[in-house]
Amino acid sequence: MRWMMIVLMVMGLLLSPLAAEIEKGNSEVSISANRQGMTMGEGSAEIKLVLWTVVGSYGYFISEVNEIGGSLVLTKVSITQEDFAGEKDTDSTGMANIGFFFTHHFIVADPRYVPYAGADVAKGFMFGYEDDAPSIYGAGVYTGVKYYLSEKTTIGPEFQLRMMNMGFDGESETVYSNLFMIKLSTLF
Repeated sequence: MRWMMIVLMVMGLLLSPLAAEIEKGNSEVSISANRQGMTMGEGSAEIKLVLWTVVGSYGYFISEVNEIGGSLVLTKVSITQEDFAGEKDTDSTGMANIGFFFTHHFIVADPRYVPYAGADVAKGFMFGYEDDAPSIYGAGVYTGVKYYLSEKTTIGPEFQLRMMNMGFDGESETVYSNLFMIKLSTLF
């Protein structure tokens, strides 16, 4: 994660971007991505999870600083478990979320950098289940900074805190996570 911040700082020093005037009625299309790995348990009970996430979104500026929109999140989940004999078993599944968001952009002295914060809600669908697919609902908050590469194109880091409730067979489990993503956007 540290190398991503270094790359962004170097880009900031090398590029001389133009600042954009965000106006009511502008639209924004964004794409962002993340890879997250985690290990749970120890020894023979160790389970490794790898999540690949891609987010696409469309937003509409209802004012110069407030944006509403929708998003589509695609996630591939790989689960690897090692048994007592040392054999590894890997299983993969996919998940899609459709969500709605609200983002507030903060006006600062240097218009090349635009900090923002927002919240979203989502309904998820998990692939690979013939019967009794889990019900998935999520919500989160996020913050980031848009750095203008040109008058209409931005790049920047985004940090998200997520809560997801997954229901299986009448029981539910709530999972909390945080994500660091790099987001590329264009205004039109």
